[in-house]
Amino acid sequence: MVAIAYGHEDLAHYLWCSSNVAQKAKDNSTVLHYAARYGNNEIVKLACQRKDINVNERTTPGNYTALHLATIFRQTTAMDILVRHNANMGGRDMDGKTPRDYATDPSRKRIFEDGEERRSGKRRWSDSEED
Repeated sequence: MVAIAYGHEDLAHYLWCSSNVAQKAKDNSTVLHYAARYGNNEIVKLACQRKDINVNERTTPGNYTALHLATIFRQTTAMDILVRHNANMGGRDMDGKTPRDYATDPSRKRIFEDGEERRSGKRRWSDSEED
């Protein structure tokens, strides 16, 4: 998780391939939480594709999901990846806030609006947007 935090993508990818990436830290955070917070989008994408990693896992304390952290730390690409992989946009943290509540600028708000439209069937993901 330190490799992700310090932007060592090659090392993070190596560790990803050679370790138990579903393991949780003491605060219940996973590799996905760190990757979302620090904007390691390749790891976010890989984590979302694994069945043994819950994209809606919550930290303790804080009750943050990876989508909360990506939004709080302005990681728009990570946010988009998480929303496309069905991260819960309505989950509340310890302050009662949803990830969308932390989206204060138009580009981050648009990610949530697009996700809602697509999930409701009003819009489809384009081929270029899908994984």
